Amino acid sequence: MNEQYSDFNRRLMQELQTDPSFLVPAVTTTADREGMGTLQVTVTLARGAIPVEGATVTVYEAGENGRELKRLWTDQSGNTEFLPLPAPALSLSQTPDEASSSYSSYTIRVTQPGFYPELRLNVPVFDGVTSIQPIGLIPLSEGQVNPQELVVDEERM
Repeated sequence: MNEQYSDFNRRLMQELQTDPSFLVPAVTTTADREGMGTLQVTVTLARGAIPVEGATVTVYEAGENGRELKRLWTDQSGNTEFLPLPAPALSLSQTPDEASSSYSSYTIRVTQPGFYPELRLNVPVFDGVTSIQPIGLIPLSEGQVNPQELVVDEERM
Protein backbone atom coordinates (compact mmCIF):
# COMPACT_ATOMS: atom_id res chain seq x y z
CA MET A 1 0.00 0.00 0.00
CA ASN A 2 2.80 2.42 0.87
CA GLU A 3 4.43 1.74 -2.47
CA GLN A 4 1.19 2.55 -4.34
CA TYR A 5 0.78 5.73 -2.32
CA SER A 6 4.37 6.80 -3.00
CA ASP A 7 3.99 6.03 -6.70
CA PHE A 8 0.75 8.09 -6.86
CA ASN A 9 2.39 11.06 -5.11
CA ARG A 10 5.44 10.91 -7.40
CA ARG A 11 3.27 10.90 -10.54
CA LEU A 12 1.09 13.71 -9.18
CA MET A 13 4.09 15.88 -8.40
CA GLN A 14 5.50 15.27 -11.91
CA GLU A 15 2.13 16.23 -13.41
CA LEU A 16 1.95 19.41 -11.35
CA GLN A 17 5.44 20.44 -12.41
CA THR A 18 4.74 19.93 -16.10
CA ASP A 19 1.13 21.16 -16.33
CA PRO A 20 0.53 24.62 -14.86
CA SER A 21 -3.24 24.30 -15.33
CA PHE A 22 -3.32 22.44 -12.02
CA LEU A 23 -2.09 25.51 -10.19
CA VAL A 24 -4.56 27.97 -8.69
CA PRO A 25 -3.56 31.62 -9.03
CA ALA A 26 -2.60 33.17 -5.69
CA VAL A 27 -4.24 36.50 -6.52
CA THR A 28 -7.60 36.92 -8.20
CA THR A 29 -8.09 39.55 -10.84
CA THR A 30 -10.18 42.67 -10.24
CA ALA A 31 -12.91 41.24 -12.46
CA ASP A 32 -13.07 38.15 -10.23
CA ARG A 33 -13.59 40.31 -7.12
CA GLU A 34 -16.30 42.55 -8.50
CA GLY A 35 -19.90 41.50 -8.67
CA MET A 36 -23.22 43.29 -8.79
CA GLY A 37 -26.25 43.01 -6.56
CA THR A 38 -29.56 44.86 -6.58
CA LEU A 39 -31.33 46.73 -3.81
CA GLN A 40 -34.99 47.67 -3.57
CA VAL A 41 -36.44 49.46 -0.55
CA THR A 42 -40.10 48.99 0.44
CA VAL A 43 -41.55 51.65 2.75
CA THR A 44 -44.79 50.93 4.59
CA LEU A 45 -46.94 51.68 7.65
CA ALA A 46 -48.94 49.42 9.95
CA ARG A 47 -46.47 46.51 9.84
CA GLY A 48 -46.39 46.42 6.07
CA ALA A 49 -50.13 46.79 5.44
CA ILE A 50 -50.07 50.33 3.98
CA PRO A 51 -47.49 51.41 1.35
CA VAL A 52 -45.97 54.89 1.65
CA GLU A 53 -45.86 56.74 -1.67
CA GLY A 54 -43.34 59.55 -2.19
CA ALA A 55 -40.92 58.71 0.63
CA THR A 56 -37.35 59.87 -0.04
CA VAL A 57 -34.84 57.02 0.10
CA THR A 58 -31.15 57.93 0.01
CA VAL A 59 -28.48 55.22 -0.36
CA TYR A 60 -24.95 55.89 0.90
CA GLU A 61 -21.68 54.03 1.00
CA ALA A 62 -21.33 52.33 4.38
CA GLY A 63 -19.50 54.17 7.10
CA GLU A 64 -19.87 57.27 9.20
CA ASN A 65 -19.28 59.71 6.34
CA GLY A 66 -20.38 57.54 3.43
CA ARG A 67 -20.79 59.24 0.08
CA GLU A 68 -24.33 59.59 -1.26
CA LEU A 69 -24.79 57.13 -4.11
CA LYS A 70 -28.40 57.62 -5.16
CA ARG A 71 -31.61 59.35 -4.12
CA LEU A 72 -34.85 57.51 -4.92
CA TRP A 73 -38.57 57.95 -4.23
CA THR A 74 -41.14 55.30 -3.49
CA ASP A 75 -44.02 54.61 -5.89
CA GLN A 76 -47.68 53.99 -5.02
CA SER A 77 -46.74 50.48 -3.86
CA GLY A 78 -44.12 51.87 -1.46
CA ASN A 79 -41.25 50.50 -3.57
CA THR A 80 -38.18 52.21 -4.97
CA GLU A 81 -36.82 51.31 -8.36
CA PHE A 82 -34.26 48.50 -8.41
CA LEU A 83 -30.80 49.93 -7.74
CA PRO A 84 -27.75 47.99 -8.97
CA LEU A 85 -24.86 48.20 -6.50
CA PRO A 86 -21.34 46.74 -6.42
CA ALA A 87 -20.82 43.65 -4.25
CA PRO A 88 -17.97 41.14 -3.89
CA ALA A 89 -18.12 38.40 -6.51
CA LEU A 90 -20.08 35.32 -5.50
CA SER A 91 -16.95 33.20 -6.09
CA LEU A 92 -15.24 34.94 -3.16
CA SER A 93 -17.87 33.58 -0.77
CA GLN A 94 -16.95 30.04 -1.78
CA THR A 95 -13.64 30.12 0.09
CA PRO A 96 -13.18 30.84 3.78
CA ASP A 97 -11.34 34.12 4.26
CA GLU A 98 -12.02 36.20 7.32
CA ALA A 99 -10.36 39.23 5.74
CA SER A 100 -12.99 39.58 3.03
CA SER A 101 -16.76 39.75 3.18
CA SER A 102 -19.22 37.93 0.94
CA TYR A 103 -21.40 41.06 0.69
CA SER A 104 -21.21 44.84 0.55
CA SER A 105 -22.81 47.04 3.19
CA TYR A 106 -24.74 50.24 2.52
CA THR A 107 -26.54 52.86 4.59
CA ILE A 108 -30.13 53.86 3.80
CA ARG A 109 -31.95 56.97 5.03
CA VAL A 110 -35.74 57.22 4.61
CA THR A 111 -37.66 60.45 5.16
CA GLN A 112 -41.30 61.40 4.74
CA PRO A 113 -43.09 64.42 6.24
CA GLY A 114 -45.18 63.42 9.26
CA PHE A 115 -43.00 60.40 10.11
CA TYR A 116 -39.85 59.71 12.08
CA PRO A 117 -36.85 59.65 9.73
CA GLU A 118 -35.11 56.28 9.72
CA LEU A 119 -31.47 55.37 9.15
CA ARG A 120 -30.53 51.77 8.36
CA LEU A 121 -26.87 50.87 8.80
CA ASN A 122 -25.00 47.91 7.28
CA VAL A 123 -27.68 46.89 4.80
CA PRO A 124 -26.21 43.86 2.97
CA VAL A 125 -26.11 43.48 -0.82
CA PHE A 126 -24.91 40.20 -2.35
CA ASP A 127 -23.64 39.48 -5.85
CA GLY A 128 -26.42 38.26 -8.14
CA VAL A 129 -29.15 38.76 -5.52
CA THR A 130 -31.98 41.29 -5.29
CA SER A 131 -32.09 42.46 -1.68
CA ILE A 132 -35.47 43.84 -0.62
CA GLN A 133 -35.14 46.06 2.44
CA PRO A 134 -38.46 46.62 4.25
CA ILE A 135 -38.78 49.80 6.31
CA GLY A 136 -41.82 50.49 8.46
CA LEU A 137 -42.21 54.19 9.22
CA ILE A 138 -43.62 55.44 12.53
CA PRO A 139 -45.99 58.44 12.46
CA LEU A 140 -45.17 61.55 14.50
CA SER A 141 -47.46 62.77 17.24
CA GLU A 142 -49.65 65.71 16.28
CA GLY A 143 -47.66 68.96 16.36
CA GLN A 144 -44.30 67.20 16.80
CA VAL A 145 -41.41 68.90 14.95
CA ASN A 146 -37.72 68.01 14.48
CA PRO A 147 -38.03 64.35 15.51
CA GLN A 148 -34.96 62.34 16.37
CA GLU A 149 -33.84 59.95 13.62
CA LEU A 150 -34.42 56.26 14.36
CA VAL A 151 -31.26 54.22 13.77
CA VAL A 152 -31.29 50.47 13.06
CA ASP A 153 -28.07 48.49 12.57
CA GLU A 154 -28.81 45.49 10.34
CA GLU A 155 -25.68 43.68 11.58
CA ARG A 156 -27.15 43.55 15.08
CA MET A 157 -30.58 42.24 14.11
